[in-house]
Amino acid sequence: MMWLPVMVNSLLSGTDPMQLSTSNSTHSSTAHRATAADTGLAAVLLSTIPFTAAAIAVALSGVIAQKTGKPLILIMLPNFIGGVSFMCFHIVVHWSRIAGFMCLVITLSAAYASSPHAPTILARLVESQLAFIALPLYNSIAMLGGFAGPSIMGFLVQHLGGFGVATTVMGGSMIVAGCMAAVLCCIKLRERTLGDGRFDTTKQSKAVNHHQAPAVHGYELVYTRTNAP
Repeated sequence: MMWLPVMVNSLLSGTDPMQLSTSNSTHSSTAHRATAADTGLAAVLLSTIPFTAAAIAVALSGVIAQKTGKPLILIMLPNFIGGVSFMCFHIVVHWSRIAGFMCLVITLSAAYASSPHAPTILARLVESQLAFIALPLYNSIAMLGGFAGPSIMGFLVQHLGGFGVATTVMGGSMIVAGCMAAVLCCIKLRERTLGDGRFDTTKQSKAVNHHQAPAVHGYELVYTRTNAP
């Protein structure tokens, strides 16, 4: 959401909120330029609200993941909610600019809430020998997405006339991510290995007696009997 301050600035301007708010006119007065500067400052300050909400959403998502053990659900649902919210932004904002701002808050919170769980699931799916390759590869692709996403949105805003198409495309990509998580959830539920995203932590709470020794397989603690007397 590198474009968030720009979008908030368009919401605060008196022009069409779906267009870039610019003040490049050479005939603008000093008062007009001062007003534009104040609007820009207000946009930056208001942008802290979505990011604060996103930070809270990440913390809550982590707590829920710890208690329920369902990281796939916590990827699927936030992406669906955030995607629908972002796709509806260009419709809602014409009805109410406050409602449009709330769409941005929901979208950013949902995007951040779902992001921490993907490495956890990846580490659980791959074998321990391949985790050293899979996790850095995932991080590289994620960083590439962080570079490409704002660039694609900027291209769409500049060449397709405003935020309407851009927010629809980005919201659709979040829904696709939610669908991918849902498919993976169904596959693992069918295979009875990962279920609906629940990590089997019950074995970790069992007491280890002198006839048993722990052996780690992935993220699940499995006990094997030894020949100790």
